[in-house]
Amino acid sequence: MRLNMKAIYPTSVLMCPPDYFDIEYEINIHMHKEVQVNPKKAMEQWLALKKIYEDLGIFVETLEAVKHLPDMVFTANAGFLFDKTVLLSSFKHIKERQKEVPHFEKKFQRLGFKTKQMKRYLPNGDYFEGHGDALRWGNTTVFGYGSHRSTLTGVTIASGIAGVEERSVFLQLVDPRFYHLDTCFCPIGEFALYYPGAFGINSRDTLERAWNTVEISEEDAVNFVCNGVPIQMDDDSWKFIVSKPTADLREILEKKGIEIIEHDASEFKKSGGNQRCLTIFL
Repeated sequence: MRLNMKAIYPTSVLMCPPDYFDIEYEINIHMHKEVQVNPKKAMEQWLALKKIYEDLGIFVETLEAVKHLPDMVFTANAGFLFDKTVLLSSFKHIKERQKEVPHFEKKFQRLGFKTKQMKRYLPNGDYFEGHGDALRWGNTTVFGYGSHRSTLTGVTIASGIAGVEERSVFLQLVDPRFYHLDTCFCPIGEFALYYPGAFGINSRDTLERAWNTVEISEEDAVNFVCNGVPIQMDDDSWKFIVSKPTADLREILEKKGIEIIEHDASEFKKSGGNQRCLTIFL
């Protein structure tokens, strides 16, 4: 891909290679230990995504993978970034994922970020899982919560620590297939894609009444289209790195001036993730 334009958001991202990525446990409805990852294909898909970023002028920081921490590859869950600070996640699945946090903390500190441990602020039984459940949309931060991962208390406290509580919206997630907000909601400039079936009735009403949204089909939703990555270019146009959308959704996006960049992340879907899960914006 050869471009005259450069990305202005994000300008840099953090990724972790899938050196040890596999299905060692089951912590969401998509994970099945009998459906194992093809390591060669997973690495090819990860490198292809990294190259797309680099071709768009985005700098890719990498974090060294750690054996027996297979989900470190999903860097979006590492924490919530604000004001050169990272609020490090407190994972619901402590045994499986909390051991990732020290590795992320060291990396963020080396990159010049201050770090805060979310678990120090939370009551027992409450959790917050970073940018999996916190997405910025203009001046607003949209948080997802439910029984699957981040809790309402967790996202509320996170918004307060970050000082964004007055510009936050909290949306309830009710479908276990969409356990994080970034699997069913995707802001792209002035509008956002969302799958209504993933949200509680009140949250669905909030989205439909308050903002410029595009409802996606269940077919696109289970293909994790909302877990694609929108990129703003220096001419204010947008590109969207995404697994293959339906023809109807492609037409809607292209009419809005969005250029689709297709990327296959099928190996990572075995663990319930896609392009956005593999990426944290720095």
